Amino acid sequence: MNLAENLRADGRMVAPRPDLILRDLRTTRRGTRVHSAPRGHGRAVLLIPGLFAPNASLNRLARWLQRGGWIPVTAEVGLNIACSQQLADVVTKRARALHRVTGAPIVVIGQSRGGLHAKVLAVTAPDLVDTVVTLGSPLVSIQGIRPSTRRAVIALTALHRRGVGTLSEDCWQGSGCCADYMAALREAPRADIRFVSIYTATDRVILPDSCLDPAAEHVEVWATHQGMAMSREVWGELARILS
Repeated sequence: MNLAENLRADGRMVAPRPDLILRDLRTTRRGTRVHSAPRGHGRAVLLIPGLFAPNASLNRLARWLQRGGWIPVTAEVGLNIACSQQLADVVTKRARALHRVTGAPIVVIGQSRGGLHAKVLAVTAPDLVDTVVTLGSPLVSIQGIRPSTRRAVIALTALHRRGVGTLSEDCWQGSGCCADYMAALREAPRADIRFVSIYTATDRVILPDSCLDPAAEHVEVWATHQGMAMSREVWGELARILS
């Protein structure tokens, strides 16, 4: 993707056009030349989607990994809009089950908010995890997001006050129910766990700088936020990281 496609004449960023997201999708469609999946040899990969994203948003990535001999499993976090600590507990339970079945530490790939859960898992249950890869995740600060994303989060907290099971103000501030979650997010994973943050400078959902966790290896790609898991360039980086 050319950066100029996401800049106005005065240099300010604008939201990506839908056709740019579709272009990411087309780069890995059936019949398109893509990188071969790295050899998994029966290892498990836990896939965690982003905010408002169903498990199906990672289906294409899962099929690609499966062709390489990996066992991709989704984290079952619904639309990923509930309390952060509750979702982290779900992810940990899922990871423990995978670890028992395979007898080996797992790879975790999380997109956007899913990447936050992936890092927390690596910090709080390091024996379960071998590698963590995040895709467009605001690891430095959960509030490192664009104004339009902030409005969506505020709407979710308003729903919580009405009794809907979405994230609360405490989740958003990292206090109360999510104080332990936030504390884990501020820590670095154990040194023997590979930790990679893949990000795009043209991200219109989160602030790209918020992906630059000092503990992570940083990999920049040209893609949209929503299309990262379906981008040929991202798959190429995953092939390198997981090979």
